Amino acid sequence: MNKIINIRDAIRGRIPDLEPPPIKTEPITTIGQVIRAQKHRTNPPVRNRKIIKSNNEPKYIHRHYLNHVLKKDMWKGHRCFIIGGGKSLSNFDWSNLDGELVIGINRAYEMGDWAVNVGMDSDLNVLFENGSYGNISKERWNSFAGARAWFTDSNLEFPPADESHRYNNYVIEPAGRTEFPLDNPGRLSAAKNSGYLALNLACVLGANPIYMLGFDMYGNGSGMQAWWHNGYDESRIQADSVYDGMIKDFTELKPRLDSLGIEVINLNKKSRLTCFKRKSWSESKIVKVRRPTVVTTISSKSDENYADELKFSAALYGLKCYILNDSKPNAINRVARENNNDVLWLNPRSRFTKYPSEFDNCPEDIDMDNLTYIRKLNNNADKS
Repeated sequence: MNKIINIRDAIRGRIPDLEPPPIKTEPITTIGQVIRAQKHRTNPPVRNRKIIKSNNEPKYIHRHYLNHVLKKDMWKGHRCFIIGGGKSLSNFDWSNLDGELVIGINRAYEMGDWAVNVGMDSDLNVLFENGSYGNISKERWNSFAGARAWFTDSNLEFPPADESHRYNNYVIEPAGRTEFPLDNPGRLSAAKNSGYLALNLACVLGANPIYMLGFDMYGNGSGMQAWWHNGYDESRIQADSVYDGMIKDFTELKPRLDSLGIEVINLNKKSRLTCFKRKSWSESKIVKVRRPTVVTTISSKSDENYADELKFSAALYGLKCYILNDSKPNAINRVARENNNDVLWLNPRSRFTKYPSEFDNCPEDIDMDNLTYIRKLNNNADKS
């Protein structure tokens, strides 16, 4: 039976049940090791604001760097998955990645709210936003819960940070082509392919092992690139020989990854990328980690921005978050049933600031006041 972990009740020393406490309570202030509650929030600072003139009118170019929201080693000791574009993912069960730390590449955002979605061609942002690849693609891009990041040094205009971060685009500053720096998520190498960029990001975030999905490195059989989705406009499609250069770059990188103790597994046994271990999903024996679904309830307009930031911070650690207007027990329990999962119920002004490992495969309710586990005194506490 799914549990509902009611943090505020746990802090007060009570065993959680399905009866919610009043919505208007003081923000959580005693669990800073895992979740930091905020009374006030501020937008991430603008690291670089360039001014150009158009028709003698100043125009501000806002550039929000990815290191404002992703930090070095924030995924340290945890596995992650990188979603490439190879056709081998055509029949992939995307639910396998629920609750995982995932870096999507280009159109991978269409299949889930991953922690971050990266791309090299920043002009794709406009095509994603205006629905050039279909209305579903547009809807999922504009509602994407994680961080959207582009590898660019051009003066593209990105909007200032809104209150929720939700529609923000973040910038990754190009480092040397194969420099592969390991100190800053906002400055990475790409070696002319987004997969290399995503792998650099995963290593900076401290992920280990790193699983590669859709890194097939072969085309459509007619000499052109191939994808699990319906592709891109013709001007972006290249000959399949482009994969040869990608293979070369990854092969040259492999000794450095070995020296760092970073294990990379290619989850396509038929892939032409052979420098990394190749295994099928079943052969990798990936054990599913049970992680809770986050729920927060809002009672006023002022709570909405806080709740959106909670959802954003949850996504950066692979957690799905629901924002409800209804705080009744049945509404919250419905989320547990629909997701077949435990529920972690938080004040909308909470925010995740580190990987919440305390909730992985959590067998019992949690006393968040001192981060110790407490036994259930009521065996029926999680029944409804």
